[in-house]
Amino acid sequence: ADTAIIGNEVLYTTGGILANIAPPSFNVMTEFGGRIFGSGLDNPNRVYYSKIKDPNTSVEFSDSLYITIPPEGGSITGLSVLDSNLIIFKENKVYRVYGEGPNDTGAGGTFSQPLLISSSHGAKTKKAIINTVEGVIFRGTDGGIYNLDRSLNFSYIGGPVEDSNDLNIVHASNVGAQNEIRFVLEDGEALVYNY
Repeated sequence: ADTAIIGNEVLYTTGGILANIAPPSFNVMTEFGGRIFGSGLDNPNRVYYSKIKDPNTSVEFSDSLYITIPPEGGSITGLSVLDSNLIIFKENKVYRVYGEGPNDTGAGGTFSQPLLISSSHGAKTKKAIINTVEGVIFRGTDGGIYNLDRSLNFSYIGGPVEDSNDLNIVHASNVGAQNEIRFVLEDGEALVYNY
């Protein structure tokens, strides 16, 4: 009888809330604006984003919450955050997206269309993208190391270590206490940038 279930939890989709799905497999992820963003394996030109994170539930995705990135420039190789921008690295292009996005019913705010910041830069791998107080430091597809600053300008900072451009970076870390970015190379050595 209805009286026996009146105190039970209400179905989460009540009120027009978007239904949850299991997201596709991601090989790149980041947190931005209280959501999880991911991209990768099923569609190399899409960035999926979660509903607004709630501390009382797990991260929830819906099949209608995604941003389509233009196919030019190769696959998406990394995601990062720079102030109020989601930075989307492709092999040969870099885009940004801003905004707050829709609420859990799919209405309300929106994210901007992907805006091209560079068609001459791109990131080689997610393992070599790291945030600093100066911006986002990354290894470009050409093997060089660059900084994308808070004004969305690119500068080449890898000149002193160009002899390592052909070695893969397997890990990057920001050692804030020492103001250092450390890129660990496949041969076990590390490149250190003191900012």
